[in-house]
Amino acid sequence: MKEMQRTFTINAPLIAVWDALATGAGFSAWSNSETSMDETEGGAISLWGGQVIGKNLKINPQKELTQEWDFGWEEPSLATFTFSFDELSKTTKVELRHSNVPSTEYKDIFTGWDKEVFDPIKDFLKKD
Repeated sequence: MKEMQRTFTINAPLIAVWDALATGAGFSAWSNSETSMDETEGGAISLWGGQVIGKNLKINPQKELTQEWDFGWEEPSLATFTFSFDELSKTTKVELRHSNVPSTEYKDIFTGWDKEVFDPIKDFLKKD
C-alpha cells in the first residue's frame, strides 16, 4: 500500500470549494449524481449514487476534512482521505492525502483524482 499526496489549485473562493467537497448538495451538483452526506463528524456519506459509501472522520470547517471511503469493489476497499484547504488571493489550494492506495492502482487513482473529482469541480465552479 502507498500514500498519495496531491495539490490542486481551483479558481474559486474557499467556501465554494469547501461546499463542493464537504456538503451533500455541493458534491451532488458537480458530480451530477445522487449524494447523501451527514455533515457531522461520524456522519455517513454515500457518493456517486451509492457506489462509494463511508463516513466523515474529522471536520474542521473550511480548513480540513477527513473522510473514510469504502469502494467495495477493490481490495482493500477502505481508504482515508484528508483534504486541507487554504484560500489564496483569488484561488483555493486543496492538499489531498490519500492513504491505503493499492500499488497496482496508484497510476489510475492518481489520474482519477483529476478526471473524476477536481477537473469536474473546476469546470462546475467556472459557471458560478
